[in-house]
Amino acid sequence: MLKKINLIILIMFAIVLSGCDKKAAEKAAEMNPNFHNLPVEEQKELIAQVQAEQDDADEEDSSSGGQSNAASKVGPANASIFREATKAMGESSAAGPGGGSVSCAWMVNKVLKRSLGITVDGNATALMNKDFKSMVAAGKAEQISVSNAKPGDIIISPTEGKNIGHVGIVGEGGTILSNGGSKGPNGGKEYKWQDKFNMSSWKGYYQTKKGLDMKIFRIV
Repeated sequence: MLKKINLIILIMFAIVLSGCDKKAAEKAAEMNPNFHNLPVEEQKELIAQVQAEQDDADEEDSSSGGQSNAASKVGPANASIFREATKAMGESSAAGPGGGSVSCAWMVNKVLKRSLGITVDGNATALMNKDFKSMVAAGKAEQISVSNAKPGDIIISPTEGKNIGHVGIVGEGGTILSNGGSKGPNGGKEYKWQDKFNMSSWKGYYQTKKGLDMKIFRIV
């Protein structure tokens, strides 16, 4: 008896939902300026077409977790970049520009060369940002929202004038691998590849405090 009651409740719930979906489709169809001038049968066909399009959109959102397809795909390039970025942990950047003090782009290029055999134009964040935009236009990269960042993506806050930016590679758990300075054994600074930032601290420093853009690029 209880099973029958539950079945009846489920059927009634499905009917209510289908009615809501139909009303939503009717309202959407009525936004067509010619809707009320169409014969009744054509109005019904238009409503059915809108309903089918809504169902397809709902199915796509469900399969991609609400993200766009581009934002949900992480290819082999990401895995290779992340692997090499992780292997480089602790590596000195003293051979780079400024003895390592301004070597963030230089270090990212080292990782990209090892992982994909490529380098991005220039050893400066502003030049890298410009080149990444060109790669996006050419279909060789995608710009991803910060909330959809995945390990192996490139995070960049380009320098603007004298306001120095930074570039790094997204790691696991929201960490960011990049070139940074730390106190050396003799009291001076040593520059090396490390996980000094995470998404929150990067945003707080480069976006909130410095007012720089915060961009994520994914090489495809």
